[in-house]
Amino acid sequence: MGGREEAEGIFRRVIAAAASDFYRVRWGNATAFDSLPSIAREDFIAAPLPKRRYKDDSSFVKIVRDQSGQFLSEWSFDDIAKEGLGVHCMRPLVYMSDPYEAIQWSLWCYENGILPLIGEADPDITASAAEQYRIDALITDGKAILKLRGALSALPKKLGSITVIDSSFDSSVLAEFSPYADTVRLVFAIPETGALADSPLSTRPQFSALPGCLFENIDDELVVTKFRDLVTPIIRYQVPSELFPFSVAASNHGA
Repeated sequence: MGGREEAEGIFRRVIAAAASDFYRVRWGNATAFDSLPSIAREDFIAAPLPKRRYKDDSSFVKIVRDQSGQFLSEWSFDDIAKEGLGVHCMRPLVYMSDPYEAIQWSLWCYENGILPLIGEADPDITASAAEQYRIDALITDGKAILKLRGALSALPKKLGSITVIDSSFDSSVLAEFSPYADTVRLVFAIPETGALADSPLSTRPQFSALPGCLFENIDDELVVTKFRDLVTPIIRYQVPSELFPFSVAASNHGA
C-alpha cells in the first residue's frame, strides 16, 4: 500500500475514534488527509494529555520540556517496541542526557528481547559498568556521548555500533567517535514523535525517512506523519527547523 493510502487510512481511523476530539477540533470540516492542517508542538502544550489520548494501553509517560512550556507525552510499550531504531546487539549501553529518553530507549531494548545496561549520571561509574558488562553497542545522544570518550577508547575492542538519537547533530564532533565502532548511525527523533529518520554518519548527513514515516513539504514547512496508531497520533506534525537543520527526503520509505 502506498504512502498516501496509508496516510488516508490513519486519518480515517483517528477521526472515527471516540477519543479523538483533539484532532477533530483541529481538523474542522476536513474530509481527507490531503486537506489536513499541520499540528505544532504548541498544540500539544495547549492540550492536556487526556484530551490527546487516542487509546488506552500499558504505557510510559514522560515530561517534554520546551522553551515555551512543558507537556506530557505518553507511549504504549507496544508503540515503543515498534520504533525503527534498527539496533542489532545483545548488550547495549543506553546513555542519554534526558532520563526519560534513557528509560524509553531502554524499554525499546527490553521489548525487543535485548538486555541493556542503563548508564549512571556519573560517567566514571558508567564506564566501569560498561567494561564489566562487556557492552557491544551504544545508544546515546550528541551531548551524552561526549562524557564517554575515555571509556570508549579504553574498551578492549570496537563496538558493533553507536546509535546517536537526537534532534541535532555535530558531525565533526561525532566523527571523533568513529574509531570506536564498526558503524555510527544518526537517528533523528523528537521526544513526542519518536524516531523519524536516519543517516550514516558523514560530513553532510543525508537522512531518509524511517519505515512508516511520511515527510512532506507544506508551505515551506517540513511535516511528518507516522502511520501507527500511537497514544497521541503523529499526523502532519511540524518539524521545527531549528531542531533539524538537515535535509530529509519528503517521501515514505515503506511501512
